[in-house]
Amino acid sequence: MIGPWLKQGFRLKLNGAKGKRLWTLLAPFGLGLGFLGAFQVSGIGESLNLLIYDTAVVLRPAPSGARWPIRLIGLTEADIRRFGWPLSDVLLVRAIDRLRADGVQAIGVDFYRDKGVDPGADLLRQHIRSHPEIVTIFNVAASIPSPPGTPTQQKSFNDLIVDADGVVRRDLLHVEGQPPDYVSLPLRLFELSKGDQTCLIRLRVRPWSGPGFAVIQGATADRMRPDSSACCPFTSPIVSPVGVSATY
Repeated sequence: MIGPWLKQGFRLKLNGAKGKRLWTLLAPFGLGLGFLGAFQVSGIGESLNLLIYDTAVVLRPAPSGARWPIRLIGLTEADIRRFGWPLSDVLLVRAIDRLRADGVQAIGVDFYRDKGVDPGADLLRQHIRSHPEIVTIFNVAASIPSPPGTPTQQKSFNDLIVDADGVVRRDLLHVEGQPPDYVSLPLRLFELSKGDQTCLIRLRVRPWSGPGFAVIQGATADRMRPDSSACCPFTSPIVSPVGVSATY
């Protein structure tokens, strides 16, 4: 009677020791997994990744954009005080005519003009139809169309992907399975300036999938992936175009 009881007690004690030792080994892994899960859900990991990425971009040497034939014409507070807001369409027409006189091959009008701003609303629409080097914009997310009567090849979207911290780090190029006018403003300007639609054709023939896509209102909007850089010879590293005021 005493022998079996001693053996059973010894066995229970031995099993208890093994269980304790097993728990000691597994506890760190469980705590680590719990920490990683909380880290992922909290968004701290994404914030750190974006911080590292932004720091690398800032520290990366980039040549001046002055030698590239790209110019951004912006509006300053002084311009708004001088010309008023919104700018009348006749002022946009004058600016476009000046650029055309200087031989600019592609002109992007990054103003919403689904509704004209007189004086000059009809004149601007006529200018757009008469000069194929002019590219207008529309916005998919906000349902803002291009100026009425704009030809398809002169339409482009200006939708952007904004990260959780409110910073734009990516750009859309093409939207799969949508009408032909669903082309980004930069890509449309590239087509016109180079007279080359190779990039757009390749994007349509070989739609990208996997981690290199985003979604806008249910439509798949492809972004530039590293393996597609050959079809769109954009400058690398990225340069900052020179800004020019409207009073220039």
